[in-house]
Amino acid sequence: PYVDIEKCIGCGVCEHECPVSGTKAIRVRPEGETRNTDKRLWL
Repeated sequence: PYVDIEKCIGCGVCEHECPVSGTKAIRVRPEGETRNTDKRLWL
């Protein structure tokens, strides 16, 4: 997959529509995001 950075608005459509099966090849995340590993959702 290829994302044109000039057109990207961070909406996440490319992540949702990514044709790669399994783990998506594109992930949209906020810049500078951090995650608390103690509060993960376990399924």
